[in-house]
Amino acid sequence: MAPPAPRLRIGFILAPRFTLCAFANFVDVLRLAADEGDRSRPILCRWRVLSPTMDPVESSCGIRINPEERLGDPSRFDYIVVVGGLMNEIERLHPDHIAFLRRAAEAGVSLVGVCTGAFILHRAGLMNGYKACVSWFHHEDFLTEFDGLLPVSDQIFVVDRDRLSCSGGASSAHLAAFLVDRHIGPAAARKSLAIMIIDEAMGAERPQPGLPLELTTKEPLVKRALLAMQQSMEAPVGMTELAQRLGSDGASWNGTSPTRWGSPRARPTGASGWRRRSTSWSGATARSPGSPPRPGSATPPT
Repeated sequence: MAPPAPRLRIGFILAPRFTLCAFANFVDVLRLAADEGDRSRPILCRWRVLSPTMDPVESSCGIRINPEERLGDPSRFDYIVVVGGLMNEIERLHPDHIAFLRRAAEAGVSLVGVCTGAFILHRAGLMNGYKACVSWFHHEDFLTEFDGLLPVSDQIFVVDRDRLSCSGGASSAHLAAFLVDRHIGPAAARKSLAIMIIDEAMGAERPQPGLPLELTTKEPLVKRALLAMQQSMEAPVGMTELAQRLGSDGASWNGTSPTRWGSPRARPTGASGWRRRSTSWSGATARSPGSPPRPGSATPPT
């Protein structure tokens, strides 16, 4: 008896110096959802790493992944996932990859940008008119690269019709779980995350963590506001513009109680206060390579 056709078929394109964590989190959710327990047979899900050359692709940490198939016909997949990585390396993506992505879009195959994969899709002209999720860490890079476009950096992932994107890291597991839920079912998504010791699936609107500042709140809307203010420290925005960005009428911001903010320290105090609070992180980024961080300072992401 022939095995059943997989319900979810995904092709991966790995950019030069891609982020291994983002790729591994995504594919492990698929692996665990594809079979009983952790037997890992690609029954309900099928995934392949694609390349025009079949040469190993080196990740940002130096570990290499061997492609499994040539690019071929993109319509054999439900999604093509582009896993980005280091900003100064994404221009090295093979031109055949770009042509393949354009054929996929023409064939109606959904495209997914993981980490800086959204940058690659934008450069290929495949995100025009779509929202794109970008990590808070690369927010300014996106504004510089694509003048006039505003990325979504206050959510962990974005689903905009046949374009999906996430900020990378742990959020790639949640985006993968969203796809598993959509095509296989919520039980399979929950099982994958539970085996990966991830407490629960996070929705797309879950705020990104942002810089490790001395600010605390349990209110999702306030977390998004804090993140937006972090991203605008050099050109602070007014409360009206901030409310518009967050889709709020602004009235609820006036007279916000310390309980809603989570802590009196979390109440926004202007750009100068943000700069003071971010001094330790900025100092960490400025230290010489290889030197240990100062006690109490935050280590910037790599």
